[in-house]
Amino acid sequence: MKKLAYTLLLFSTIVIGQNGSIQVEVRDSIKIDPISFTYEIYVDDSKFLRYAEDGTRNDEEARNKLQEKHEELGAILKSKGYKFKNLNKENYELHSYVGFINLGYSVKLKNTEELDALLVELKKLDFVRASMGEFELPDESISDKRLFKKLMEKAFQKATTIAALSKLKLGRVIEFKEVPEIDNLTFNIMDMYVKSQTKGTFGGKQGVLYTQKWKTVLIKFVAE
Repeated sequence: MKKLAYTLLLFSTIVIGQNGSIQVEVRDSIKIDPISFTYEIYVDDSKFLRYAEDGTRNDEEARNKLQEKHEELGAILKSKGYKFKNLNKENYELHSYVGFINLGYSVKLKNTEELDALLVELKKLDFVRASMGEFELPDESISDKRLFKKLMEKAFQKATTIAALSKLKLGRVIEFKEVPEIDNLTFNIMDMYVKSQTKGTFGGKQGVLYTQKWKTVLIKFVAE
C-alpha cells in the first residue's frame, strides 16, 4: 500500500501507514470553571511616596500613610463579609518599577458575581491596584476524562473520513499517546477585569471566568 500523508486544518495530522493503520494527531481544549479564585488588592504606594528638594524620600511618612490605608481597606473588606488574608512584602519589584513596601489582601471569591460586587467597592477607592490571583480547579482526572473524550471523538471523525476516501475500513484503537506541551493551561478573563488592572494575557466572553486546558494526542487505528 502506498504511504500517504495528509496535513489537515484545526491542528490535526493524519498518516496512513503501510502496516494497515491510520494514525491521527489532534489538538483541542476544554473550558474548566474554577471552584474558587483569589483577587489580590494592594495599596498603591506610588500614591504616597514623595521626594524632597534634596532628593530624599519620605519613607516614614509614606509607610504610615500606607499602613493607614491598608487598615482602611481591611475594614471595608471585613464589613462586606469577604474572606481574605494579608499579602505584605517589605520590598518588591514589578517590571522596571521598584517599591519599598507592598501592603494588601488576597480575597477569596467563588464566581464572577462576587467579583463584580467587589469591583464596585474598589472603584470607590483611589489608592488601590488589583490583579487576579490563584485559581482552585476541580480534580484533574475529571477534566482529563472530558478532554480525552473530545480528542477521541475528533480523531475518530478525521480517521473515518480518510478511511472512507481511501476505501479502507476503520478498526479499533491500537495506540494512544499524549504529546507533551510547554503550556497546556491558559486563563480567560472577561474584558471588564482586564480594564480593572488584571495582569497577564486574558480573554473570553463578557461575564464568563474560566480556565482553558489544551492537549495534543496521537491515536492510531487499525485500517484494512
